[in-house]
Amino acid sequence: SVQHSLALKDPRTGKTRRLLLFNRHVDFIWAPNGNSFVITDWYGSDFARVWLGSSKDASPLKELDPSSPETKHNHHVYVEALRWQDSRTVLLKVTGYGDHDPNGFEKYYEADLAGQLRSVKQSLAK
Repeated sequence: SVQHSLALKDPRTGKTRRLLLFNRHVDFIWAPNGNSFVITDWYGSDFARVWLGSSKDASPLKELDPSSPETKHNHHVYVEALRWQDSRTVLLKVTGYGDHDPNGFEKYYEADLAGQLRSVKQSLAK
């Protein structure tokens, strides 16, 4: 399969920083203050993951992994960044189905810039 590359280019210095190689497609969302970003990597037909990064330094991307029985025991699991709640908190939606949840599941999480996740009620996510 063809690999694509996602990169950031600093308009002041012209330097380019490669962020991610990906196979299918990605969604990229800047934080409101422009200091951070999230990338949803639609890695496969049965899998999506989210990466958190900083535009202020070249630190490695952090995977935002809401580890749970649903994410571990279903074959189809999609972690998606929905939006920034503010410049320090991003809202994630996790959906999927498989042996553990044949009728599917849907959960929401907030993640901070350190990559710490906390579950939130669906009503707060809307």
